[in-house]
Amino acid sequence: MKKANSYLSEQTISFGNKTVVTSALIILISLHFLTITGIEIEGITVSINAVLVTIVLQVVNFYYYQQFILSYDADTYTDIIEDDLNELSNELHLSYSMSEERLKELINEKDHIQKEFTATGTTLERKKELIEQLTKLSKELDEYGDIIKRSKDEVVKVDIKINSFIAIVKKYKILNFKIPQIIYFVGLATIFLRFTIYIYQIFVVQDEPWHYLWQDHVKYFKMIFESK
Repeated sequence: MKKANSYLSEQTISFGNKTVVTSALIILISLHFLTITGIEIEGITVSINAVLVTIVLQVVNFYYYQQFILSYDADTYTDIIEDDLNELSNELHLSYSMSEERLKELINEKDHIQKEFTATGTTLERKKELIEQLTKLSKELDEYGDIIKRSKDEVVKVDIKINSFIAIVKKYKILNFKIPQIIYFVGLATIFLRFTIYIYQIFVVQDEPWHYLWQDHVKYFKMIFESK
């Protein structure tokens, strides 16, 4: 049970966590819960284009997400623990089945002895031999009866443990795989929503929307070259 979390490697969880953090930043910026106004460096305030920041974050997030998916795919081929548990369960079931088969053989043998014992013409000497065989057979029947009972109880216990183990692994995978996936795609949706609203506002307000879009973003590149 303690090894249930080993179904996802530390690398997968690490990239999943990075995807969640970066996606959260993208969601906050896109929905204006986090506003970027500028950074002050040695008394000089440098303005930051939130659109470009969002694009850069999304590129980084795409990298994290792809690493996360690849790492998870590698993890899916390392289900060794579950295989071991299933093998144990199969061995117990096999032991249980073999004991049942032997018990049936012993019961049939007991029936034959009883028929021969009650049959007409069976001598007294033969009856004594049959009684000895029946006594030994009864002991073996009791032993296999106990084996079957213990095996059956053990099979039930192991099946419960396996089902509990698989349930824990599924929950662990949902938490550490499904949630980062959901947040990643929510981040993509908020970027699409932000850009849709942004472009819609420009086309409604500005007379020359394409020219405004170009000028609004070119100034940041001009600032880069001018600073050099």
